[in-house]
Amino acid sequence: MTLPLTPRPTTTNKEQQLSKEEKGKIIPNHTYVKDKDPHKIGLVLEGGGMKALYTSGVLDYFLEKDLHVPYIVGVSSGACSATSYISKQSGRNKNIIVNYIDHPQYMSVRNVLKQRSILKLDLIFRTIPLQYEPLDFKTFDASNQHFLIGTTDGHSGKPIYISKEDCSSNEWDLHEVLRASCSLPFALPSVKLNGKTLFDGAISDPLPIRKVFEDGNKKAIVILTKDNTFKIKAFKRKRLVRFFYPRYRGLASSLVKLADAYNESLRLLKQLEQQGKAFIIQPQEKVTVGRVERNKERLEGLYAQGYEDAKHCYERLNRWLAWD
Repeated sequence: MTLPLTPRPTTTNKEQQLSKEEKGKIIPNHTYVKDKDPHKIGLVLEGGGMKALYTSGVLDYFLEKDLHVPYIVGVSSGACSATSYISKQSGRNKNIIVNYIDHPQYMSVRNVLKQRSILKLDLIFRTIPLQYEPLDFKTFDASNQHFLIGTTDGHSGKPIYISKEDCSSNEWDLHEVLRASCSLPFALPSVKLNGKTLFDGAISDPLPIRKVFEDGNKKAIVILTKDNTFKIKAFKRKRLVRFFYPRYRGLASSLVKLADAYNESLRLLKQLEQQGKAFIIQPQEKVTVGRVERNKERLEGLYAQGYEDAKHCYERLNRWLAWD
């Protein structure tokens, strides 16, 4: 089932006049054509490191049922999960994590000494997704699904959404943008792209629900990676951020506000669910997988949980999709 498409972004006259070099210096700014279609559906994908295997299970069930949501916005590992959904490569995201977690370079202290990250980033964001488990770029680029990757501007602390179209036109490198969206402060280094210093997209917009409706969608399917017992802890170490990232006051401000922003997004999500405007899929059992996890049995189990939860709620989802 292919849902009605959200209108594709149009290019303004100002953007047409910009040179390629100038385009790389501006934040992607899309204008959406408004229409009267009441069925425009968005898909929101939360991050959570390896917890996103739950999302991969849900999306693989969607592929099995031929359900293709026209508008997708994801942050952090949620955005990574979306790529295989758009390229219609069922099982790819699970393979990228589960099949290579034992790779000697995947996670090690040596990585910390060499690149200030416990993860081997070039392996995870270049070698595996481009060589070992290559993305089907032909299918990905040909898809009419509109896809936004959420990142955080280090200087302003505000979200920057980079689209599939931006990446397909070679203005932005897709896998570097995905890497930026996963760049959690203190754990992973920032990513410098097109004159900007980018961090994890979940810092500035942990659940980009408002973005879906701002862009003209009428409903949203939201896949969460945490069960309903999860509570985010307030970040109280602003001075620590300023010590490690003295040039990025916006980042520090967003980190301090993260817990409130996440909880506010959850409250909004519940309101939208009660109004029939949001459909939530989230783990029905307590999630024991950590943000970084090496236990293959737990990883496989979380993926299976996502698949089974999607299967269990699919009839109800179909009725919701048909409801105006």
